[in-house]
Amino acid sequence: MYRSFFALISMLVPCSIMAVEAGAAGLPEGAMPFEENKEIILDGVKTIVGKASGYRLVVGDKTVLVGPWKAASLDGTPLFSGLYDNAGRKTGLWTQYQEAGKVFIVGNFLDGVAHGPVISYHKNGSLAGILWNEKGTQDGISVTLSPEGKIIEVEKRKDRKVTETLKAE
Repeated sequence: MYRSFFALISMLVPCSIMAVEAGAAGLPEGAMPFEENKEIILDGVKTIVGKASGYRLVVGDKTVLVGPWKAASLDGTPLFSGLYDNAGRKTGLWTQYQEAGKVFIVGNFLDGVAHGPVISYHKNGSLAGILWNEKGTQDGISVTLSPEGKIIEVEKRKDRKVTETLKAE
């Protein structure tokens, strides 16, 4: 059962990611490049911790983020990357990175909410888990793996709640 599940996931994930990337439209007219410092305040001191860059568009009295965006720490290590649609909502493939720029989480977004597979990785780069989102809600099967690649748990979820545990070590 698990082999067929992973075979299905291995076919679905690249297909859904490619479909999202292929569907990413060009920038709307009037979109302007934009870069900003990412700051935090510690003990009352404002500190720049990185930079975000992408595009923004002024629509009436609102400014929306559009097109590709990315953020990096001051040393250039990537923190996240992804796309905003022309309405300023997350769309397509978004990637969050862990230290040293290794991929941590990759997921698809549709109309600003997580939709489709979300894949997470351990610090050693091995697959940590796969979770399915249906329009922002965790529905379907989720799989958790050890850093060595062994299945720890397989769960069925509905509306973010675990309805059945299929395997747990």
